[in-house]
Amino acid sequence: MDMNYSYDKLIKRCFPNAQLITDRIHVVQQLTRAFDGLRIQVMKSFDIRTP
Repeated sequence: MDMNYSYDKLIKRCFPNAQLITDRIHVVQQLTRAFDGLRIQVMKSFDIRTP
């Protein structure tokens, strides 16, 4: 399943006995986005003015 927060709530409401399984593609995708966001944040903190 997708890792969207609202999907979890909807599926538990519609299918109370269902087991929710997150595949590795979605876990890796979330980690990649988190690292990319951190990388951009750090890069924006550098002073890019040339002397």
